[in-house]
Amino acid sequence: MKANTYINELEKELSLLPKKQRDEILKEISSYINESQASYEDVTQRFGSAKDLALSYLEDNPALKVKKTSIPKLQKFFIGLSIFSIALVILAFFLFKYFTQDAFDYSKYNAKSIQNKITQNWKSLENIKNIEVHQASAVLYWSQDNVSKYSCAKEARRSKEDSLLVKQNTCYFILPKKMFLITAFQSDLTLVKPLYATDVKIEQAELRIAQNENEYEYIFKKEHSKIKSLKSVKGNIVISIDAFQAHVNKYEY
Repeated sequence: MKANTYINELEKELSLLPKKQRDEILKEISSYINESQASYEDVTQRFGSAKDLALSYLEDNPALKVKKTSIPKLQKFFIGLSIFSIALVILAFFLFKYFTQDAFDYSKYNAKSIQNKITQNWKSLENIKNIEVHQASAVLYWSQDNVSKYSCAKEARRSKEDSLLVKQNTCYFILPKKMFLITAFQSDLTLVKPLYATDVKIEQAELRIAQNENEYEYIFKKEHSKIKSLKSVKGNIVISIDAFQAHVNKYEY
């Protein structure tokens, strides 16, 4: 290997030095090679590898010492910041899951058993045809005995003669065979094993359907909405869903 190769290697290793200082070092080493007719091996034996020689010059430069020591500190700072950010994301995820998780698995109950689980404030839905859910959570079951009632954490009121308004509330409904129009705005709506045809209109809301072993025929009218994991089977109970800026999913606890 030619001695000039050593000069080329050294020039690359000295790239952090100012040009004037770099040129002086290269000139000095080149003079030694020319005067002594040294080979690559001779130069390496005399000065060490180009990398080692360059490092000795770099360590003698105070300005580069500052840069050299500050880079690892900066790296440590960003690594620490990244770990902290990841920890915050994980914490936020678990907090979200904790505060938004259902109180229990709604899909394991039906119109009869839910009344044993939720024992307070059951009221009749007599003469109600429409259920309006605003900024609230509502879980709906269907009765084979044509029973219609509801239980809410707070008082619900009639917005019209035949409409019940549930606002900023948590409610459970038992619906009869007759058709209800269910509307939801900025709410979490869960349908548990519907037994009869159902008409749902949602806006900026999440609708979850616990099918269990049942199959349904879904009729969707959607705009800016996402529908996942629901399979429509013709000839079964019809669930009509009008969704705007909403999410419709299969129920999972």
